[in-house]
Amino acid sequence: MIKHEVLELNEQKYAGVKTVIPFSDADKTDFSKLHKDVCEADIKNIDKHEHFMAIDTDFTENSFSYTPLAPVTSYDGNEKYTQFTRQKGTYCAFEVNARDLNPSWFKQVFDYMNEKKITVENTGYDLEYYDEDYATMVKNKDVPKERVLKILFKMNS
Repeated sequence: MIKHEVLELNEQKYAGVKTVIPFSDADKTDFSKLHKDVCEADIKNIDKHEHFMAIDTDFTENSFSYTPLAPVTSYDGNEKYTQFTRQKGTYCAFEVNARDLNPSWFKQVFDYMNEKKITVENTGYDLEYYDEDYATMVKNKDVPKERVLKILFKMNS
C-alpha cells in the first residue's frame, strides 16, 4: 500500500560520483558498490551527521544517471565530484524497499499523488533519502539489497 509522509528539510549541499546506467543494465547494476565508491572517495568537508542521499537524473530513452551523494558543508575541494544542493522546503516522502524501486512503483506513486491532489515540482529527478547519516553509512559498508529508503518529491509552495 502506498502512503506518504511530509518532511520539512533544510538546504543541504552534497557531492557524489555520477554513473550513467543503460536501462538494459539496471537490474545488473550493483548500486551498493556505487554507494561504497562514494563513501571511499576523497570527498572534502563531509558533514557526517547529515543524511546520505542519491539522485536519479538525466533520463533518456535508453539510460539514466545514478549519483550517490555524501553531505558536505562546502563544495571547496570537491570540484571533480558532481555537486547537488537539496533545496529547503516541504517534501513528500514515500518509503520503499530498494528491490521494489522500478517504473511501475513510480507509476503507482504518481497515481496516488493525483488521487490525493498532491502537487510536486517537476524537477526531472528523484531523490533517494536514507535514514542513515553519513557516519553510519560509512560504518555499515555493506548496503543491504533489502534496504528501505524514502523517495522525496519537492512539494509546490
